[in-house]
Amino acid sequence: MTRARVATTPPRLDPELTIDRMFELPAGRSFSIRGTASIQPAASDATLNRLLRIGVVGEGQIVSSTSSSRLVGSLTNGPWAAFDGNDATSWMPGFQTGPNTWVEATTKTPTTISHTDITFVNDGLHMVPTRLLLTADGGSGGSYSLDTNMKVASGVERGATQTLRISFPPLTGRKFRLSVEGFIAVTVKDRISGTQNHPPIAISEMTLGQLKPLVIATQFESKCRSDLISIDGIGVPVSVSSSTADAMAQRQIAFSSCGEKLSLSAGTHHLRSAFGVGTGINIDNIALASPSTQIAPAVAPILNLKSHWTSRWTIEAQVPKSSAGQFVAVGQSFGPGWTARLDGLDLGAPLLIDGASMGWRLPAKMSGAERLVVTWTPQGTVNIALLASLLGLLLCLGLSLGRASKSQIWLSDSRPTVLRNPGMRRPFITLGVAIAVALCVSWWYLPVSLLAVLYLFRSPSSFKNVARAIALFIVVAGGCTIAANQMHLVRSIEWPNHVPLANGMTWIALALWLVLIVATAPKLEGAIVINEGQNPTDTERRRGLNVPISAQSLTTDERDLLPLVVAPSGALRTLALLRAILVKRR
Repeated sequence: MTRARVATTPPRLDPELTIDRMFELPAGRSFSIRGTASIQPAASDATLNRLLRIGVVGEGQIVSSTSSSRLVGSLTNGPWAAFDGNDATSWMPGFQTGPNTWVEATTKTPTTISHTDITFVNDGLHMVPTRLLLTADGGSGGSYSLDTNMKVASGVERGATQTLRISFPPLTGRKFRLSVEGFIAVTVKDRISGTQNHPPIAISEMTLGQLKPLVIATQFESKCRSDLISIDGIGVPVSVSSSTADAMAQRQIAFSSCGEKLSLSAGTHHLRSAFGVGTGINIDNIALASPSTQIAPAVAPILNLKSHWTSRWTIEAQVPKSSAGQFVAVGQSFGPGWTARLDGLDLGAPLLIDGASMGWRLPAKMSGAERLVVTWTPQGTVNIALLASLLGLLLCLGLSLGRASKSQIWLSDSRPTVLRNPGMRRPFITLGVAIAVALCVSWWYLPVSLLAVLYLFRSPSSFKNVARAIALFIVVAGGCTIAANQMHLVRSIEWPNHVPLANGMTWIALALWLVLIVATAPKLEGAIVINEGQNPTDTERRRGLNVPISAQSLTTDERDLLPLVVAPSGALRTLALLRAILVKRR
C-alpha cells in the first residue's frame, strides 16, 4: 500500500496525507509488516528535536533549539543549524518573513554569558539585519539590543559570510533568544513566475560565550512505537532506523514490525497511518507479508517477442502458438488510443501494467503463430489535420505568389464599386467582432481592439497603418520568444505561460487582424461582366489583380482599399491575401 505523494519540493502538497485503506482476507493469517517512511518537515521543532535526538548526545551544553519559523520543506535549515558548530549549515526563517523573527537555544543548566559571535550569510542574496535584540529567559535574565551597521554585500561569492563579535552586560538564564528587529530587504525576481521575492536572513553560526555547541546524533533510530500505524483502530508496533543524514535529507528510511507477528482474522480490515505533522514521520509505503500455506504453481517462462515498427505509430510482432492463456505486454505508456489486433481480431481496450505500460490478454489457445499489430489510432486524426494544414498552406502560397496567365479571359473594368469607408456601413458587425475576439483573449485587449476599430472608421487608408501595427505585434512576440530562450526556460508546451507578454502580443495581433478584415472588407454590388482579350498591365499584375484598372471606374478610395495593393511580403501579404479571399477578388 503506497501513499500518493509529490511534496518533495515545496510548496507542493501530497494528494494523500496518510494511508487509509480497506482490505479483505479470505481466511485468518499472520503477518509481518515492513515499509518505508520519511521525516515530515512540517513537524514542530520540539517534535524533530526529540525524534532526531538533537542535543541529547555528546558533550554539548546546548541541548535544544527552536525558532519563529524555518525555511518551508527544509530540515537542514532548522534552528539547530545555527548552534551546531558547523559554518556550512545555516538557519533560515523562510521567505517573506518580517521583523521580530527569532531563534532560541536552550542550555542544560542556567548559564551567564557576556559575549557572542554571530555569523550571517551576506552574499547579496539574503536579508541583512540592522538591529538585534538578545534576551535571556524572556527578558527576566536581562536583555541587550544593538545596531549592526551592516550593509548588503556586493560582488562577493554566493554563501559569503560576515561575523559580528558582540560584547554586552552579563545575561543569565537557560533560554537565550536572538530577535531580528530590523533588516535591509533584498529583492530577487523569480525566473519562472516573474514575481518579486525577499530571501530570508541566514545565520550560519551563533555562539553563547564558551558553551560547547549543540550535538546531533549520527544515527536516527525510533524504538518500538505503536502510534504510526493502526489496523482496526489498534496500534501496530514498528521500529524505524536510518542515518540522521538520510533522515534530514528526507530520503526514504526503512521500518519493520517489532514484537510478535500481527494476527488478522478473515474479513474486512481497516489500515491507517498517522498524520506525520504530529509524529514527525510520514509512512509512505506499507507491505504486509505472510508465509504461503500452499506451494505456488510453476510459472510459465516469459518470452521476449521480436517486434518492429512498421511506421512511427504501428508495432508488429509474431506471437508463437500456445495451448494456454498468454498475456502480451507492450513497453509503451498506457493510453486508451492504443489498439491491438491478432490476425485481424480486435483484442479490446488495453490493460494497465505496473502503473505505466500496457498489455492485452491473448486467446487461450492458438493453433499457430499469429501476427500481432499494435497501433496508436489517434495518429490518423493528427495526420488528416496535418495534411489539411499543408494543403491550406500550399493554396495560400499559390494564391499569393502565383501569377495569372495572359491568355485567360479577364474581368472587365466594370467591376462592383467599393463603398467609401465601408467600415462605417457595418459598425455593429465590426464592434461585435472586436468585443468577441477581445473577450476570448483577455478583458484588457477589449480597449485595444475598440481603438483599432475607431481608427479604421476614421479613414480607409488607415488599413496600412493597422497592418503595420499587427506586424509589429508579431515581431515583439518573436522577440519575447528569443528572450525566453536566453532565460533557459524548459522547452515544454506550457512555456509561453511564463512569458505573458509574448502570449498576449500574439493573441492581440490575431484579434486585430480579424477586426481589420471585417472592418475594411468592401461590399460587392452589381454584376460581373466577362470581356475577352483584355489583360492587366504589369503594375496591376504585381498588385495581384487579374483585371485591368480603369481610372474612370475606380475612385481613389477604392484604390486605397484594394486588398492586394501594398503586400510586399510576410504578414502583410498574408493579411492582404485573406482579405482578397474574403471579398472573392480571385
